[in-house]
Amino acid sequence: MSSVLRYNWPVNRIEMIMRRLTKPVHVKASLLVGLVACVTLLVSASGCGSDQQAESFDPPSLPDKPPMELMTMAEDEMRQELIDELGLGQVLTASVLAEMDAARDQAALEAFPQLVAMPGGGADASVSNSGAAPQTSSTASPQASVNLTSALFKGGNTRRWSGNRHMQLNPQGAPNNEYNGAMIGVGFLSGMWARSKNSVDLPSGDKSSRTTTDGGVSSTVNGSYGVEGNQMVADVTVTTQKTINGTTYTEAVHVVTRGDACPDADGKLKLELKLDRTLTGGGASASRMWNGTITGHVGDDALLKKVDFEVTTSTGDSAPGAPSAAPRITWSANAEQVGRDGNIRLSTNSVSGSGMENLTRTERMTAVFRAMLLAEPIADLILPRAQDHWRNGGCVVIEVPEGTRKNVKPNEVRPFTAHVKQKWEGVEVPARVTAQFSGKEKVEPMEIDPAPDKFTVTAGNDGYAVVNLETVSRRGRDTEVVQYSVAAAFRVVGGLEGFQVNQVVCDITHTFHLQDSNIDMTFNPDLNDPYRGTYTYTGTVGGAPAEGSGTYEIQVTEAGGTMVGSGTGSIDSPLGTFSAGGTEKYTLTPADC
Repeated sequence: MSSVLRYNWPVNRIEMIMRRLTKPVHVKASLLVGLVACVTLLVSASGCGSDQQAESFDPPSLPDKPPMELMTMAEDEMRQELIDELGLGQVLTASVLAEMDAARDQAALEAFPQLVAMPGGGADASVSNSGAAPQTSSTASPQASVNLTSALFKGGNTRRWSGNRHMQLNPQGAPNNEYNGAMIGVGFLSGMWARSKNSVDLPSGDKSSRTTTDGGVSSTVNGSYGVEGNQMVADVTVTTQKTINGTTYTEAVHVVTRGDACPDADGKLKLELKLDRTLTGGGASASRMWNGTITGHVGDDALLKKVDFEVTTSTGDSAPGAPSAAPRITWSANAEQVGRDGNIRLSTNSVSGSGMENLTRTERMTAVFRAMLLAEPIADLILPRAQDHWRNGGCVVIEVPEGTRKNVKPNEVRPFTAHVKQKWEGVEVPARVTAQFSGKEKVEPMEIDPAPDKFTVTAGNDGYAVVNLETVSRRGRDTEVVQYSVAAAFRVVGGLEGFQVNQVVCDITHTFHLQDSNIDMTFNPDLNDPYRGTYTYTGTVGGAPAEGSGTYEIQVTEAGGTMVGSGTGSIDSPLGTFSAGGTEKYTLTPADC
């Protein structure tokens, strides 16, 4: 019968591990030394093996470092494990790995210039221009590298920790030239979210390939990214080769990211990142994989409430001839909104693991630590950007078919319908829409639930009637402004044969005049309807006195409007008095006074 094991992580031992992780030595060895020391305090004399099926762990305290540095630690640990497994530590030294990283970074930067212009987020990050970029087979703009750095790595480097932390990022993209697989995946997702904030017209299946060479190191990047349905997808492989004493050593990193563009009807947003790392050299090969699923749960206030993690990560052979394992690590974290700038703090209570039957306890805790060391920084980088996206019109949109800018008559009553649409799917979202009113006179009701439904605006005698609409739900948030202007100031152009005007009337709801060089027309609005009334005119026609009167009516449209007058006039000449009817037509366009 299986039972539940629970491991504790003494704080002082975790601190010891973190101190060793920050030293410029092989990370994997340092990590396991610390873990062995930690586990030694917990494991009984019966041995390290176990056949337990269900196991629970207290979550380890991750170091107080920016997410990008934690991601680099996690991938460096995986890489060093492969080097140790193949016995290549004497060949693939720190300096050789640095050369391979430099070529890899430059190839990644040059392969996808489309991402260079993507806007960054709101995190603190500064860029250092020091250090020479490696010589490559094609020339890349140093400024492009700096811009890509800002695009990919703004938006999360202080998400879990309070206070501001400024990171120095070199032109190759990440701290210590680490532009590794997980960072590529995070960069694509957060870049596409930023780019899709105002448009869902993202490229589908864009592909790129680039090879760079520097000092005997060759690195090739092949990849594609785009939109599949309502998901954003990237698939990138980076292959780096170095020949030493006639033997070629190849490091291949394959990363696939798939992220929901928006929360679904239940408020769930799923992100997947699959990372495969393979090292080949001297006729041998070893590989590791890390597959993670991060599921965010959005509340009715369109804020992240909870995050579920599920990670499957492979380990090496626990003993010669023993099968490798792929333990499954799961945990949940509560999400707390910190401050007003979109920061999110995650709080994890417990971690569970399964599929660890062939692992020692040390290896089990290593698997848990590796899972969290990569997954939580990924969430720290991506989820604030995703929340900013769905809370600012990236997922749902308020639509008003009647239009959001209208000219109306004084005291006019105008109904309009508010719809909430999912931008990526184009479907109606039955969400609540609230209204805030300013100006004259009122809007009714103050909310509709659910949309679509009607609001009714009653305009005042003058000025504006402004309705600020907002929808907030598990599917996202959006705002819209509907504004009705009580039309008053217009440029009036037109007339009839012999009488043409082009002038600005500052208030057509009160008595106004239209004039040419010979005629002066006076318009008097009706007290009950200022957009219709009577007019009179006096002046001369051909030197003879003239006068007349009639009625007029104004039709207000969104673009301005029209005015039509109809009446009769007379001319008092030496030959007698002559009378005739006529129609004047005018075009009105809004004007400033």
